[in-house]
Amino acid sequence: MKLTPLCYPYKVVPTEKLLGGKAYRLLEAIPFTNEHGEADEVPKGFVFDGFSIPFVRRFLSEGGWNIAEAALHDWQYLIGTPRKIADKSLALNMKRSGEHEDAIVIVGVGITLIGWVSYARYTKRRDRDPDLVYSRIAGTKERAEFIARTITV
Repeated sequence: MKLTPLCYPYKVVPTEKLLGGKAYRLLEAIPFTNEHGEADEVPKGFVFDGFSIPFVRRFLSEGGWNIAEAALHDWQYLIGTPRKIADKSLALNMKRSGEHEDAIVIVGVGITLIGWVSYARYTKRRDRDPDLVYSRIAGTKERAEFIARTITV
């Protein structure tokens, strides 16, 4: 299984907080290497919810609590990367960014137990809407907040 590492060094990713920190919009693209070994990126303007489970955030380091890793993981779910690859890539990238092993385990347990719900939801929506990926990219804060309200319900 080929994992998808972020292109480091990447410390703090510029984001715009939406809905009081319940969602985020990328202010820069995040480069990564996809599971086929090709250069790719999470596009500027991508709106995502970070780590969906608020209590998990308490266990993560300062400095953006792995926001780049969370953005890549959400992007991979959205575009249909196999779940096992997306989940293992999240753990790999958290480790590479210096996250504590205990936090990686806690996040791993969380995505193992409930990540399938989000993945299944994306799969169903992708089947109905071929433009789903583009619907999560916002050029303005107003559009980003609209998207954020739809993904944080």
